[in-house]
Amino acid sequence: MFKEPGTAYVYSIHQVYCVNAVTRPGEAVLIRSVELLDNRSLRSDGPGRLCRALRISRSKHDGKSLTGRDIQIIDNGNALGRISVTRRIGVSKAKNKLLRFLATKITQPSETG
Repeated sequence: MFKEPGTAYVYSIHQVYCVNAVTRPGEAVLIRSVELLDNRSLRSDGPGRLCRALRISRSKHDGKSLTGRDIQIIDNGNALGRISVTRRIGVSKAKNKLLRFLATKITQPSETG
């Protein structure tokens, strides 16, 4: 987590891998879910399922650039809607802190409808 911004920080918790995007040295954002661009129907909701679905591992992806060949996060031009902030879930320490951020995607009206 002390690498350059845009680097993957992969770690295991309870024998399950999780991936973070380093934002600044010592700070990172947990990636909890993604929208797959290749129409695969993999269950990728939740950090553990995400890593299993995309076969993310510490040995292969930790420390890699998130704009590189092995792992990529890209901006596909979808505008984000509202950003919501909620209390943390699934933790006992600081559970009432507003540290959970949710971004909703703006959906465009269908051109055929």
